[in-house]
Amino acid sequence: MARHLAATRATNTSQSLENGRAVASCIERVAALFPGRARCLEQSLTLFLILRRMGLPAELKLGAQALPFTAHAWVELFGEPLNGNAEEIRLLAPFPELPA
Repeated sequence: MARHLAATRATNTSQSLENGRAVASCIERVAALFPGRARCLEQSLTLFLILRRMGLPAELKLGAQALPFTAHAWVELFGEPLNGNAEEIRLLAPFPELPA
């Protein structure tokens, strides 16, 4: 369902990183006020879907670290993480890409 909803439209490259960061910031602020669970996976799926619907080539990434165990979801646009700490993301082993 996410793939269907996230079907990309024409890619808009002008100010796309800035737009992506702005959307990520809005989602982070809304998630802080959300009464339910809105952690990295929920925020990343939301960000991914919105950016793809905007026509941006966002990529949903999942990764984990063995010891101490931690897992994280984030979104990248042109190889730049939009949500999450880039230093922490570098320590994670990314999961293999899923076929489209």
